Amino acid sequence: MNLFSLLRSSSTEIILSKRAVTLLFACIAAAVVFHAYISSGQFVTAYFALHEFDLPATGFITTALFFMLPFWLTGALIIRAIVQRTRLAWWAHKAFTFAEYQTGLRPAEAGLIVDSEFNYKELAATFLDLHFRQAVHLTVEENGSLSIQKLSFDPRQLTYYENYLLELLFLDGSTHVSVHLRESRLATVFKEAHITLIEQLTASGKLPREVLPGATLKTVFRVLYGISAFVGVGSFLAYVDNPEAVSSVVYPRYPVVPAQLWVLGGVLVVCVLVALSGFWPRFTRNGKSPYQQTWMEVAGLLLFMRVVYKDRFAAGNLHYQDSSSIRAYVPYAIAFGLIHPTTQNLSRILELASDQKV
Repeated sequence: MNLFSLLRSSSTEIILSKRAVTLLFACIAAAVVFHAYISSGQFVTAYFALHEFDLPATGFITTALFFMLPFWLTGALIIRAIVQRTRLAWWAHKAFTFAEYQTGLRPAEAGLIVDSEFNYKELAATFLDLHFRQAVHLTVEENGSLSIQKLSFDPRQLTYYENYLLELLFLDGSTHVSVHLRESRLATVFKEAHITLIEQLTASGKLPREVLPGATLKTVFRVLYGISAFVGVGSFLAYVDNPEAVSSVVYPRYPVVPAQLWVLGGVLVVCVLVALSGFWPRFTRNGKSPYQQTWMEVAGLLLFMRVVYKDRFAAGNLHYQDSSSIRAYVPYAIAFGLIHPTTQNLSRILELASDQKV
């Protein structure tokens, strides 16, 4: 369970913006790495000054490493996430060609697959896409809320995720709702839609099947990350305040019975295996799995849109685009983060798409 899966299983991104969440976890990772560096120096100093303590060598090593264990495991999880992202980017750079940009996925599906994240940009892209496909009528009100009116449509023309999203949105049987994209009452719809979309993509093989963590495991990892972040930030602040004192600190004796070395060895093996698991699965150019093929198509579409439409969809150039391009590509541009899903942007897009002839 890496930092990204922890983020997806909590409400952090619902409370904060994506940039704020990224900055938060980057600070935590940096603090953990810094603490591991300082702790390693302290550990070496204390080991060579072992004659100052009456604790046996094996007991001291065991106790010191158990004190560092949360940081070792957290560091292994961070390394695993970095290795996975780096391998995927390098493989894609070598494997897919510019021509592989067409995809049969809907915008929310493409947005989730390309970066393993689901947030309000996928919801906005879905609402806009459903508007263009005449399943709903979307307007932006003067107070910044989205007015969504349910139209008559054939459910077979929508994906399971889209049908379920509309079912949650119009749960009371009404045909019209007015919501702010980031309001709290939309959080339940956000969470349920996320789970449904993952289940849909997993069942079709477009996402790798993984065992979802239970409530107890989530709590354990949140405590682990919390302790690591707290001590890591504390070490950094202490070092800024008095670097010489922090660098020379040695570990004191601990009033605990030292664990057996074979237990410690097993824990270290687990940490190493967690870090090495980032090298699985193996990516190949030929005989790609449905997930690899789908990811290639989405990555190709993202590259195509960055090269061809990024500047065209800028605020100052959007009104020059024809209606067909807006309807075909703007929902994907929002899902990929090329256009921010603000009420001003959505209002402008709807205005341009309605004013121009299809």
